[in-house]
Amino acid sequence: MDMAGGRAPSNNSWSGWSGYMGNGHSSTNAPTVSNNPNAGDGGSRIESEYYRAHQAEAKARLGEYRAATGSRGGASTVFPNFSHQVFVGNWLPKGPDKTEVWSYCYFEKDAPKEVKDAIRVRHTWQMGPSGNQDQDDMNNWAQCTDSGKTFMGKKYPINQQLGLGRDIQLERFHGIANTRPSELCQREYYDFWAQLMEAPSWSQVKLTPRTVK
Repeated sequence: MDMAGGRAPSNNSWSGWSGYMGNGHSSTNAPTVSNNPNAGDGGSRIESEYYRAHQAEAKARLGEYRAATGSRGGASTVFPNFSHQVFVGNWLPKGPDKTEVWSYCYFEKDAPKEVKDAIRVRHTWQMGPSGNQDQDDMNNWAQCTDSGKTFMGKKYPINQQLGLGRDIQLERFHGIANTRPSELCQREYYDFWAQLMEAPSWSQVKLTPRTVK
């Protein structure tokens, strides 16, 4: 498979993309700041109004593309266990069947108190042990772990072929990407992890130098 080439989709109903930057690092993203005043942009009305009010400043500092995707448009992982979504998370292995997750919300230091409170409250009900989203995700994670212990789970490798063969290169992104729903990030993450596990020494691990401007 030509990882750098591939075929761009001709009928794409998904506006986001997933991308792999090398060395185990990956990201998914999608435009999040809408011009529709009634759109929630994934947060509360207070948050949305604050982000829209500072959109011009974000464009001036980051450029139109990065300002549109922003920090709230997807999920990113810095290999091996640091994640960023609408929160910052650190995943700490505690054994074969246990992982401890430390998650933090964040906001601009000079943001009004009502904005900080809105972000903190959303993080509380969305993430962590009491969070609706994390409780929903935990069901999937637990079942993935349990299914691997079954007879069939041990007999067959996990299937991560979603989007296979459709990787492309995107302008302004340093790496390979897929503009359809894809398991590109999962495949490349575990491929790099396997390289680390199998390498006789660190000097034999192939790293991909990246320079992002």
